[in-house]
Amino acid sequence: MAKGYILSPEAQRDIQAIRAYYLDEAGAKVARYVLREIGAGFRMLASTPGVGHIRDDLTDEPVKFWPVFS
Repeated sequence: MAKGYILSPEAQRDIQAIRAYYLDEAGAKVARYVLREIGAGFRMLASTPGVGHIRDDLTDEPVKFWPVFS
């Protein structure tokens, strides 16, 4: 089954860095949990692309944000 989204090379590197951080700081169980939740967020956004909210305090670009964790 297709994921419904494609990560840019930069995003793939970010995911790898997040994984490495949590492996080092909290262990494999937490790293898997965090990556699973991020993946769930990606899948939700791919299936419902209009969700999210504007953050005028972060950018003037017309992009929406969706938090996975606070």
